[in-house]
Amino acid sequence: GIVLATFDTLGINADDIEDKKYDDAFEINIKGLKGYIAGSNIRSILYGIYDYLYAAGCRFLRPGKDGELIPKKDMAAFDYACRKKADCRYRCDCIEGSLSYEMIDERLKWLPKAGYNGYLIQGLTPTFMLERWYKHQGNPYKEPKPLTWEEEEGLTRIVEKNIKKYGLLFYDFGHGYLFPAYGIYRDDDIRKIEEPLKSHIALTQGNREIKTKLKYVNLCYSNPDVRKILANYLADYVEKKPEVDVLTLNIAD
Repeated sequence: GIVLATFDTLGINADDIEDKKYDDAFEINIKGLKGYIAGSNIRSILYGIYDYLYAAGCRFLRPGKDGELIPKKDMAAFDYACRKKADCRYRCDCIEGSLSYEMIDERLKWLPKAGYNGYLIQGLTPTFMLERWYKHQGNPYKEPKPLTWEEEEGLTRIVEKNIKKYGLLFYDFGHGYLFPAYGIYRDDDIRKIEEPLKSHIALTQGNREIKTKLKYVNLCYSNPDVRKILANYLADYVEKKPEVDVLTLNIAD
């Protein structure tokens, strides 16, 4: 049969691998459905499997079953050998658009087939993307069914688990989602803004204020008090969520 294993297990040379967690490489040597698909880490074995299937004629054009082309072929007569290393260490897809949970899940399943190795959820919950879909913004033919904060949080936890389940690195946070350090979680909370946050908002055209949405507003990163608050908040956040592989600390969108 075909053995699936890591380089270490099969004694395959890994001198070109700097970081086993983040650097993806695989080696394939199969003749007549006998041989091995090996990876520099568990995730990379999956890339090797899809590369083997791609070489045999399969195509994964987009998320969902209707995006797959699976030809009929006598695999016993198909031999394939190669060794490949990813050109880029970080190949992360970012949540964007107007999305339902089902759309996100189909995309997560597809990402390894397309060579991605990570997925970024923006914010404690991806509120903007979920809202657009479940409120059906701009679509008069669907009845809005907005999610509660608890429902958003529940869906986000499932997505986080599925990121790991499908072999991807979990990236977290993103643009301008730093206000939870001050107890502000949604745009609806802007009316609650008090000190010290009022004086910790970035100075823009002589004013410190939030004119639109939180994701468009920077904090005053030159202020040492701001940096201390953020550092303490983020350190506590990753301590509580060790499943996060990469925490992205980004300025506002």
